[in-house]
Amino acid sequence: MDRPLIITSSQRLVILWAVTAGVLFAAIGHTLNDSSSRSARHSAALAVAFQDAKYLVALILIYAALWRARSRYEISDGAIACTTGVFFRKRRRISMAQIQDHGMERNLLGAFVGLTDVEIDCSGKIMPDLVLRQLSNSDARAVHERINTYRRQTALRSQSNLHSQPKRQSAKGTRLTAVRTVPTIVAGGRFGDLTSAI
Repeated sequence: MDRPLIITSSQRLVILWAVTAGVLFAAIGHTLNDSSSRSARHSAALAVAFQDAKYLVALILIYAALWRARSRYEISDGAIACTTGVFFRKRRRISMAQIQDHGMERNLLGAFVGLTDVEIDCSGKIMPDLVLRQLSNSDARAVHERINTYRRQTALRSQSNLHSQPKRQSAKGTRLTAVRTVPTIVAGGRFGDLTSAI
């Protein structure tokens, strides 16, 4: 039995958002300070709105960072458990035997920063049943490989069980042989019985 694989969402996208917001707010702040043609009252209102927007964006980025830091995915031999949420924790567990399909999806921004979503489908619906969001490419490959390894081992186990089924034995230890009667046509057009041992 392998050790459980424990993965958290990557913070790379939050860092990219924070840098982008910082550059954007610096550019807007510079533009507001340089605009001398506007009235003082209008400039003061824009500065207050701009300051409030910075706080709102900062709160959103902090919440996104906390959500990613508290998102945890645990992949063991028998199941995948997903725990998410900042204030209210939500835990979802899917047995590996229930997984019908899985795939990796990467959008343009995710490809730029090296993030991948792993989608797991259990019921054949249009939407996946579980999405492991914003994993690093190496973590996504590790999840993908763990699921494929489980599927291969299950297929080998079921195949070996078919070949290694024990023969039935009677109470005295002698081997029983099943006998079936198959109707056959014998020469002359008459029906007869052909007994064959299985």
